[in-house]
Amino acid sequence: MIQKSELVSIFAIISTTLTLSSCKLNEKKSDKVTRTTQALARLTLIQGKLENLITTAQEKKEAKDAVKAQVDELIKAEIARIGEESRVAEEKREETAKKARIAEDNRIAKPRKSTAARALKNLRMKNTNASILPG
Repeated sequence: MIQKSELVSIFAIISTTLTLSSCKLNEKKSDKVTRTTQALARLTLIQGKLENLITTAQEKKEAKDAVKAQVDELIKAEIARIGEESRVAEEKREETAKKARIAEDNRIAKPRKSTAARALKNLRMKNTNASILPG
């Protein structure tokens, strides 16, 4: 039979062992809590950095889109300007061609006088001028 003193010492050993185990468990729990807290803190920092990166990327994309829109507007304006210059140049070419056709038509429609006819005309002019002048 086990004596009371032996039971007390067995209970003391068990109690001490349980206390030590409990302390180790508490330490482990404390370590786990500390590591979990540290991991959460790191995750929070990473989350903040990711949010900053996303915000920066969105701002860059918006800036890129704005620049692209400006470039597109400049290209459209340049195309419109070139189109207008081409239209004006074409109108000038058409006007020049029209004038050339009119000049050609006039040249063909009005035949030149012969050299003899011009000489006769000049002679009449000289005679008219001579008769007007006294002398």
